[in-house]
Amino acid sequence: GVELSTYGKEEVHILGYNVPYLDPSFAEEVVRLQTLRQERVRLVVEKLRRHGVKLVVGNELDNPSAGRSHVAELLVKQGFVRSKAEAFDKYLGKGAPCYVDGMRVTPEDGVRLLRDAGAVPVLAHPYRFLHDATLPEMVRNLVRAGLMGIEVYYPNYGPAVRDSLSGLARTHHLIVTGGSDFHGAGDGAPVGSTGAFLDERAQEILLNAKS
Repeated sequence: GVELSTYGKEEVHILGYNVPYLDPSFAEEVVRLQTLRQERVRLVVEKLRRHGVKLVVGNELDNPSAGRSHVAELLVKQGFVRSKAEAFDKYLGKGAPCYVDGMRVTPEDGVRLLRDAGAVPVLAHPYRFLHDATLPEMVRNLVRAGLMGIEVYYPNYGPAVRDSLSGLARTHHLIVTGGSDFHGAGDGAPVGSTGAFLDERAQEILLNAKS
């Protein structure tokens, strides 16, 4: 699978399940997005240095999927901050001095890209960037673009949030998914675990879903 960072009025992450990696047009688009992502990381590191944070970068950021989370790990490792959360608050998050806008793929375009490739697009961790006032409209727009699922089970989502998201899923006939949002060491749930309960029926539906 893949996770696309997209941008409209808010940042929105779109998961792609059952991705056809060998599809030439999809692979070409992923390479283009990765190039934009790498350029963003380069600009972030430049900004950090201009703000007196002399980050030493070896090959840690050479991965095409490297992003702000990986920069945050380096900031922790080299003693500039105590945690990744502090790295985002102090330097990397929106409104912080070293923030750099990401690639300008809209949430709707991200969904269409995945559907056109035959993948299953799912709205990731909806309350990370959205809230009760913006989420319903975003879901409606994404459903029109071809959204097929919504991430309901997430490590820090309690029963009330899960119930609310499950209601949205029922309203729009969306697949329910769950995940850990694991992007590397220190991200919580161990590899192979979602960090959240996801019943077997939901897993079966996702595995058998086709765009």
